[in-house]
Amino acid sequence: MHTIVPPEVAERRRLRGVSAALYIILIIYFIFSYLSSADAKPCRFCNVSIANQATVCPSCLRAIAWPSTPPRSRRAVVVVRTGRDAFIRGPNDALPSARTAANAGGPSSGPLGSWYSATGLRYLVRFDIPEACREAGIDPASWTPNRATLVVRLTPEGDAREDVPLVVYALARPFEEGTGSPGLNFRNDRGCTWFRATTELPWATAGGDYFSQPRAWGTLPRTGAAEVEIDVTDIIRTVFDAHHRMGKWEDFGLILMRDPETPARCTYRIMYSLEAASGASLSQPVRSPELFLE
Repeated sequence: MHTIVPPEVAERRRLRGVSAALYIILIIYFIFSYLSSADAKPCRFCNVSIANQATVCPSCLRAIAWPSTPPRSRRAVVVVRTGRDAFIRGPNDALPSARTAANAGGPSSGPLGSWYSATGLRYLVRFDIPEACREAGIDPASWTPNRATLVVRLTPEGDAREDVPLVVYALARPFEEGTGSPGLNFRNDRGCTWFRATTELPWATAGGDYFSQPRAWGTLPRTGAAEVEIDVTDIIRTVFDAHHRMGKWEDFGLILMRDPETPARCTYRIMYSLEAASGASLSQPVRSPELFLE
């Protein structure tokens, strides 16, 4: 026996079903709209809502966040501002309140030069070149820079007695950055030290494993704030050439130290690290290291 449903009742049921479906769709729409707005911010120039992680406004095409701001200080095809870095110290090169055996990957500045041993205060940095190339619309697999310039910046404090001669090498082993600071190290800071490249992996040679050639040279002025340029073209071109031959990116970074072959009675200077970029804005000059590829 079949129940005959009047047409008007069937229509009401159908409309109720459609209304329920539309109600669910509206709820989902508003939920996603809320989540999108919660993960957005207004552009300071045109007030268009953009994603929190955006560094360039898609509407007015202006740089709004690090690493796109502040504007670059010089012309280059690719400007690399991000990566990882760490300061390491020899066993006899403890600065006041510092523990030489612990990681120092977290401070916004650190020493570079000599304290007790000639090259006991070193700086390790690996720039994220592939990411910077991607942002610049450059394919590193089909491009090689004609010139590569490393720029490091010194704090105004400190006097090295004499200019500090530097030498730069390409690292032969990857390192772990860690989060430790001089005098504020804990077991969970992990990261590289004078004796270890990572928490689990020791250096083959204490102080860092690196290729002796090619290399680059620079000089830190004796005193005062300064911006120091170092031509690292030969080192960076070697990385690109290897990428073209092998088809994979293998770059362990750079190690900076005092040049032991240059006689000088210098001590050390304090330089800014990549952590000094935190909170960079349009009104704040860049202090952290940069790599310019042309």
